[in-house]
Amino acid sequence: MPLFDTTYNKRTIREAINALAGAPIPFWKRITQGGIGSRRMIIEQKSDFFAPYTNADHYLTYSNIELRPKAIIVHIHKTLDNFAWVLPFEQFTITALGSHLQINSENMFLLFRDGYRINQAFLQKVQSLQADFKA
Repeated sequence: MPLFDTTYNKRTIREAINALAGAPIPFWKRITQGGIGSRRMIIEQKSDFFAPYTNADHYLTYSNIELRPKAIIVHIHKTLDNFAWVLPFEQFTITALGSHLQINSENMFLLFRDGYRINQAFLQKVQSLQADFKA
């Protein structure tokens, strides 16, 4: 799965993300859809792949999810650095574990603290778009 360093606004990275996930949704369509992003969540557990891209365990690492036409983008915020994990609709699963939320893709995962509870409406929108995309 592609993980991009988005700390600086580079055209090549922006074009690569747009090629995988589709172009950003226009402003007016964002409003009519009721938003395209999740609220801020805290990463509680992660696979070893994400260790260099997150803060040490005794510091909080924040994340949010952006909806695109062909994928979702999980934005990870590590102190002053930002990373984008691009997940095409056919290559990930979202699982609610109590009030926690887990995103899995190819032996990699992120577990968010209280992610399902605070983003329930947004996640239902993602899952319906994912089901429509796979059909």
